[in-house]
Amino acid sequence: MINVKFYAKNNRYSIRTNGHAEYAPLGQDIVCASVSTLMYTLANYIADKAEEKGWKILNITFDEKTTEVVIDVLDKSDNNILESLFSMVEDQIKDISEMYPLNVKIAS
Repeated sequence: MINVKFYAKNNRYSIRTNGHAEYAPLGQDIVCASVSTLMYTLANYIADKAEEKGWKILNITFDEKTTEVVIDVLDKSDNNILESLFSMVEDQIKDISEMYPLNVKIAS
């Protein structure tokens, strides 16, 4: 089961995923691949654009041993790009959890 926790408050945005979907064997799991792709894409974009966009990276962690990805960013700018990015990824992960409820769990 992939466990997902979202946080958005006071211009701070965070997504934490950990676990394995167990939909298929490692390397063949489309559920894990989908969530991982979203998380890696978001993290790489943030890392590349943080200085330019006025974002302060508090934590970006990839731990393949525990299959954990943590993205924690503070938006110090006056634009809403970061909020939109996190919202888009959150919506996509929620869609995946609805399609695969036995494999992805969203923390309440």
